[in-house]
Amino acid sequence: MCFNPESIDVLSTAPKLQSLIITPAPNTVALPHIPCLQLRYFAHTLYASVEGHMRLLSETPLLETYKTEIYGSLNRFTAVPFTHNSLHRLELCCRRSDLSLLEYLTCLALEELSLYLCRFGALEHILFDFDNRSLDRTRIPW
Repeated sequence: MCFNPESIDVLSTAPKLQSLIITPAPNTVALPHIPCLQLRYFAHTLYASVEGHMRLLSETPLLETYKTEIYGSLNRFTAVPFTHNSLHRLELCCRRSDLSLLEYLTCLALEELSLYLCRFGALEHILFDFDNRSLDRTRIPW
């Protein structure tokens, strides 16, 4: 299931929109293209692959807070590293995925990272590398 493009396109006519929350949404609803370059806060429970989250982050250069749930894993054969320059807070719920997003994402302005995990895999290695690239402080709620 996906949003009707005409219904989400209304966002492109809201040039002052800076905050968007789409929740609760069934995880069968796919993350649409969000035509809001000026967004600073975005929280959602829409279904998106790791690649979908990377695409969204690349299309919202002013985003300061991103809260979401990640599904699946990143295809390491097609993954391209990405740096986001203005993201201050990143909150990820990874119940059905791994942390592969963090392996390819650098957040130069990041001040807070919240992770809700079920799988711990290579957590220490991934967080160490991500920290070296991005973080001032990390908060991991257990």
